[in-house]
Formats: sequence, structure tokens, C-alpha cells
Amino acid sequence: MKTFVSFAFAAMLAVLVMAAPSSASTVSECKAQIAALSSATSAAAFNTDNQSLKTQSQLVFHLQKASTALDKGENRDALKQLTDYASDLADAVAAGRISTEAAAPLASAASNVVACIQGIQ
Repeated sequence: MKTFVSFAFAAMLAVLVMAAPSSASTVSECKAQIAALSSATSAAAFNTDNQSLKTQSQLVFHLQKASTALDKGENRDALKQLTDYASDLADAVAAGRISTEAAAPLASAASNVVACIQGIQ
């Protein structure tokens, strides 16, 4: 069962990485989505052991770096941070640090941020 859950989550993350660009976006719109995702990540129900909390902090750090990259016009670097976020989130699910149910809205929001960044004109 755990293998199926991990496979399903990995498939969902593949959709994240291949998100289609939305209509024209602005940096401020994308940064607002990143801020909302950062808040959701901070509030998500991770386990309370040290490694789980470290993972949660690392995910937030990826989002901070993505926002900073957008400020500098480095959209490719921002997308890399979102890819790293997705990978670390998938690893956290596989390690049991966060449930699939708790991670799903985070992965979905991350996909929306990717589409936003890809749509920046």
C-alpha cells in the first residue's frame, strides 16, 4: 500500500514539474502565491520529530529562495527552487514525515506557482 501511495504522489509531482504556463503573470502575483504556499507549508501537519521539522523548515527555505530569485529576475532559479520543494515534499511523504493527504494541497499549490512563474511576461 505504501508503494502505491508513493507512486501516486510521485505521479502528482510529475504533473507539478510539467505544469502548463498560465496566462500572462506578474512577479507580484507569483510572489503572492509563494507567500500563501509558505504559510500553508508552515501550518501543515508535519510529524513533530526533529527530522520532520527540519524538512518543513527546508521547504519554507526553498520558497524564500524562489521569491528572492523572482525579485532578481531569475525565473529559472525560482523554478529550480520549486522543483526542489516538490522533490523534498515527495521525500517527506515517502519517509512518513507528512501524510499524503496533508501534502496534496501543498503539491497542488506548488504546481500553481510553477505555472505562474512560467507565465511571467
